[in-house]
Amino acid sequence: MRQQQIAQVQPHLGKLHDIRALGSTSSKLNYLVKRVLEHVGKEKCIIFTQFGNEMYYLYEYFTLARIRCLLYHTRGMASARSQNITTFNTSDNAWVIIMDTRLAAYGIDLSSASRVFFVAPVWQNAMMRQAIKRAHRIGQTRPVYVETLVMKGTLEEAILHRRKEMVNTGKSPVAETVA
Repeated sequence: MRQQQIAQVQPHLGKLHDIRALGSTSSKLNYLVKRVLEHVGKEKCIIFTQFGNEMYYLYEYFTLARIRCLLYHTRGMASARSQNITTFNTSDNAWVIIMDTRLAAYGIDLSSASRVFFVAPVWQNAMMRQAIKRAHRIGQTRPVYVETLVMKGTLEEAILHRRKEMVNTGKSPVAETVA
């Protein structure tokens, strides 16, 4: 009854399903959504993020853009996370999974994906390699493309350069172990 009253008072509210987000103030978010839209229906995408708020902003934006995406994060129950992995790998209409980098770094097979995006540089090289290996597994039949989003002239860029320097000189930014 309440919804009917609202629809009578504000008839335009019934048409909210026709609204589509066209952009945001975040350059990274705009770029990422544009890149994902290029691949929806052709290639599955994994988006790695290190921050919970960032994950939820991405989820909301993809929802507004009408791109079905799944979440894999620490706040979810293990059974829900497992179900999201299965859905991502088997569904023909789940094209994006947004994952917490720390949680998703080990033991998960997402070889149905061929596009991997990191919303920000990952300081630990081993963690980044393990996250990439979620898509680059035995049985992967397509090339896997990886992009790390970095804003030019920011601390992110400095961190990325420093990590590369340390890896190239054989020094590890953090003690690394690969499982």
